[in-house]
Amino acid sequence: MEFVNAGELDHPKKIFLWLHGYGSNKDDLIGLSEYFADLYPDTLFISVDAPFECDDNPWGGRQWFSTMSKATLSPDHWIGHAEEHFPDLFGQLNESRGILKEFVETQLRIYGLTESDLIIGGFSQGAAMSIDLGLSLSKPVDAVIAFSGWFFADSYLDIQSKPRMILCHGESDPVVPVEAVKLSQTALKVKG
Repeated sequence: MEFVNAGELDHPKKIFLWLHGYGSNKDDLIGLSEYFADLYPDTLFISVDAPFECDDNPWGGRQWFSTMSKATLSPDHWIGHAEEHFPDLFGQLNESRGILKEFVETQLRIYGLTESDLIIGGFSQGAAMSIDLGLSLSKPVDAVIAFSGWFFADSYLDIQSKPRMILCHGESDPVVPVEAVKLSQTALKVKG
């Protein structure tokens, strides 16, 4: 898995993992690390590339899972009904989750850290993946910070842990409407 670091630490106390949005790459969010450095001192910030090339992005970029231009569907299609509206999505999502879990386990082992020393942050499709990954790890991470993302809430995910989460969203997003975050918050509360 391709990745970049912000800063070099031999013995970090935490790892902050950034997951970019659809059509972007590992270089997109790493610059935000400086804004979190005071909040998370002695933290190694890592940003990774999604494993798949974009399906329909003329400028290239990467994706965590295929949506094949279904982003125009309303958020209630994404949350709780994604298996019906995105039949090809879960194969890539499951594969991405497996790759990320292996990457996280490797990084934690290298630095002698545990899941409680991990923060996962993501934007848009990367935020959806951050929520998914945070819930699927065997032990809770320190936090999941999801910007303009959503939680699918479908039965595909066997929730293993319940980390602290913050879902952030602006009011004027032409791709992921704020309603997606509101529906995600409700779905996450139902899941416990």
